[in-house]
Amino acid sequence: MENTTKNGNTFKSFSLKNGLQVILVSKEDSETVACSLMGKAGSMYERGEEIGAAHFLEHIVLEGSKDYPSSDKVSEIVENVGGIHGAATNKDIVQYWTKTLSEYLEQSLIYLSQVALFPLIADKDVEKHKKIIEQEILRFKASPENYLPRLAYQGIFPNQRIGGLNTGDIDDIKKITSNVLRDYLRRMYKAPSFVLVICGRIPKTAQELVGKYFNDMPAGRPEEISVVFNTESSVVIENRPHEEQVAIQISFQSFTGNTDENYVAKVISYILGAGKLSRLRKKIREEYALAYRFSMSQFTSEQFGIMSISAGIAEKNMELYIQLVMTELKELSKYGPSEEELKRCTQYARSIFAFMMENPSNIASYYGRKYLLGDQRDEMEMYKKLTSYDVKDIARRIFDQPPQYTAIGKTLNEKIFKDHSLKKK
Repeated sequence: MENTTKNGNTFKSFSLKNGLQVILVSKEDSETVACSLMGKAGSMYERGEEIGAAHFLEHIVLEGSKDYPSSDKVSEIVENVGGIHGAATNKDIVQYWTKTLSEYLEQSLIYLSQVALFPLIADKDVEKHKKIIEQEILRFKASPENYLPRLAYQGIFPNQRIGGLNTGDIDDIKKITSNVLRDYLRRMYKAPSFVLVICGRIPKTAQELVGKYFNDMPAGRPEEISVVFNTESSVVIENRPHEEQVAIQISFQSFTGNTDENYVAKVISYILGAGKLSRLRKKIREEYALAYRFSMSQFTSEQFGIMSISAGIAEKNMELYIQLVMTELKELSKYGPSEEELKRCTQYARSIFAFMMENPSNIASYYGRKYLLGDQRDEMEMYKKLTSYDVKDIARRIFDQPPQYTAIGKTLNEKIFKDHSLKKK
């Protein structure tokens, strides 16, 4: 077992014989223990008739397992001791998590092993969740703000599974069968593709309990996949007759989560879009009053990174909005940040990280994802050593690339979206 100390927390890591990586993060001042089982089994790994299977599994595994053959019985494992539980599916990663008082760690491990290793996947439950997931899809499609980032993947990753909806679309869900789900579980839920992180006041029996409940997780070679980012500017538009506002997202290829550049890109997103003092917030909302909703994000995985700028804009102001955004991106790429901006935004990055580190559930999720990304960097230290030159250089490398436009509006057409690539300015 390897012991290390990071950010004031004591880490112990070990692997089971089947290849499952386990990380124990000790926080002795906590009364709770959080568990996160994460693996490279998200929707971008789906193929053929499996479209929608990754997210569908997140639903169906909670309906009953080998030893707990009903939805209520599965939930009772954790809820009867006052705990909480949940799951999430992204493009790259699937996660199952729990949080209980520290003395009930075993209940969490029973729960996680049952849902991930021994789900029943009964036909009747599959049919029930087809209806539920259909409503989930209709719900986020009805909201331009929620649907926009999902729609954006079509232009960013054309003609690839990752470019489709994470859930699959309604027609895909109708084709899902229990056999498809079992096959996906067998193919993707392999110990070397997963990591189990336990954070909080950890009992001395933790390592023994992990082995007891996860030694049966299948071994095997992890699946590998590559994705191709669109190297040309794209426009994805959806017009709806009753929309009175345009939801627009401008995206650029950024850096993967296991690079130094990723941490610079995070600070760039804060300089441009975090807080009232950020450049785009001041320009778009405070100076020109073009938007109420405005956001900026930096999403990373092992395979790709995306930096996105999103807002709700009146259609008549679209060209002005795009021009203002591109001008600010060009300014940062050309001149870099002021020393005041750099200090403020690196402090912000460190603060956000520190706030997150106060919560055992966040810590478990954070270090699970870092392990799967292959990123061993100390985030606090990365922010401390950033320079204005770093920001200018990485901003240029991101924003010199062709923008990917996605918009939901009423009467939009591609002519509105001129080529604002910074290279051509």
